Amino acid sequence: SRGARFDRATFSGDVEFGGATFSGRAWFGEATFNGDAGFGGATFSDRAWFGEATFNGGAGFGWVTFERGPNSISFVGVVIGSSDNHHVWPEGWQLQDNGTGRLTVVRTDDITSQ
Repeated sequence: SRGARFDRATFSGDVEFGGATFSGRAWFGEATFNGDAGFGGATFSDRAWFGEATFNGGAGFGWVTFERGPNSISFVGVVIGSSDNHHVWPEGWQLQDNGTGRLTVVRTDDITSQ
């Protein structure tokens, strides 16, 4: 498959991709998730891009499989609406204040090397 494109999509309510298999690349760049976004149990066979996406509700990435390894996902520029929501990020990723009072998602390795 060529992949799935959800670039600039707006999800108004809760969305559940749990158990889905993305056999090609998956793009969620600049997507807005206004409700909870569940990806738990999903499989990404190729790269997954969430660059500059906004999560206004909870985000769940527990038990996600990245067949190309941890470097095949990107959360560059992601904005988190509130740390009060329940968030589960893939192993090796966590929330961090981006210096402007907003939260973003960063690699744990990036924090420990600072």
